[in-house]
Amino acid sequence: MNMHLETHRRRGRWLTGGVAIMALLIAGCSSSSGSGSGGGAATTSSAHTQATTTPAEPVKLLRPPKSLKQPSARCGAPRNKATLVRFKGADGTPLDGVMVGGGTVGVVLVHEYDNDLCGAWPFANHLAKRGFRAFAIDMRCFGRSACPQGGAAGRVVDDVVAAVAELRRRGVTKVALVGASMGGSAALIAATRVQPAVDAVVALSGEANPTSLLHIPLNAQAAVQQLTVPTMFVVANLDPLVSVDETRAMYQADKTADKRLLVLPSQFDGFHGWQVLTNTTGAFSSTATKVAEFIAAHTGG
Repeated sequence: MNMHLETHRRRGRWLTGGVAIMALLIAGCSSSSGSGSGGGAATTSSAHTQATTTPAEPVKLLRPPKSLKQPSARCGAPRNKATLVRFKGADGTPLDGVMVGGGTVGVVLVHEYDNDLCGAWPFANHLAKRGFRAFAIDMRCFGRSACPQGGAAGRVVDDVVAAVAELRRRGVTKVALVGASMGGSAALIAATRVQPAVDAVVALSGEANPTSLLHIPLNAQAAVQQLTVPTMFVVANLDPLVSVDETRAMYQADKTADKRLLVLPSQFDGFHGWQVLTNTTGAFSSTATKVAEFIAAHTGG
């Protein structure tokens, strides 16, 4: 069996155990993917936050942030060095991310459940080679970011908003959001909250509303009705977690004129999230090219 099919088997187990796992997450338990020693490129931090609808009250941490590590150490290939970033959510939760590339066009990459920024690391490098500044983040309670107590553990959308603010603090003038699976839902919602607005948003297999399953407020189906920015929805047939009909319903609810629905051809059947950006050999697919072209068309990148 190839790597994609094995991943789908793991995702089947995720469906049966998701509620229990997320109950632990809200209680403050979450695992990090990968281990190893860090080092290499510069580490930077910021206390900068961007206002959201969430009150900016200090939170109590159930799990503190873990030390920053190079993605080559925690994720594996590609072995490129990144700028390690410590930043904060609107409520002060310490978050982490890795940044590659340069220029004034930035892309925030938002991870899947139950995962961290490692899933986005290869695509971050792909975007960097195309001239973008890619910023892959760990949302709260995932990866090496801190996990706050109580309901604050579910404010993952605020973390996407904070990531945009961090890019802008560093001189980025155009920003796109790309999220996979749960991250796609979070990206769609964040695109309705960021001010000034982002320039584009892409959802790869984004769920319409996984709130009840994950115990994280992520009603993307309602949020897409408020979108005002160019949006791209990507979905494969036979996706084990997201149907084409579910994605098409979000596309139709999106009232923006500049939107695109990409239903992938049969060679992508059963693929989900970041998987749609690669083919069965592991090379970047035509989908990755189309996503990058969509971002470039709306950011000038």
